[in-house]
Amino acid sequence: MKNCVAGLAVAFAMLGLALAQENPPAGWAYSRQTDALRGTAFDQFMIQGEYIDSPSLAGKVPRMVVQCSDGRFKEGFLDVGAVVQSGESSEGVTRSLKGRTQAFVYMRSENREKPVKMLWEISNDGQALFFSKMYMGLILTGRKIGGRASNTDSLVHEQIFGVTEAFGNQVTMRFNMPTDSTRLVESCGLR
Repeated sequence: MKNCVAGLAVAFAMLGLALAQENPPAGWAYSRQTDALRGTAFDQFMIQGEYIDSPSLAGKVPRMVVQCSDGRFKEGFLDVGAVVQSGESSEGVTRSLKGRTQAFVYMRSENREKPVKMLWEISNDGQALFFSKMYMGLILTGRKIGGRASNTDSLVHEQIFGVTEAFGNQVTMRFNMPTDSTRLVESCGLR
């Protein structure tokens, strides 16, 4: 009987180890990048997500990338992995103040019942969506106002994003957000 109980304990321990290796804890992957053309360097943070509703031609995983330089937020983008449909209003295609085409992005975190609807600029290849420093705070905390990214207790654990693909399909992505974003917050001045 003791051998049976010990064998079960070992089996459960091995199963737990296998599951932990299969789903490692989320974290911001950090790298120092160099822009050879401009002779500058910047900090880059990246996390990978997963598709809940995949794009038509799924070939890669969605990822979120944040770049910072000299203690400031430089840019952030959501790499959808599919060509995103531009947003349209009664006047036609929506454009940012810079004149760039935008797409509707829906985001829901665990502390919200309904998704937040935003307009983010579309990249030249149509597969990435750029967001501002203000939206970076919303992504980290789930709050537009009052969320402190430097307070690990106010960080959300999951974000779900939805966009419409150029073919009209809904693409839904889940990101398990890191429990500690201290290095990102400090490098990008997101206090």
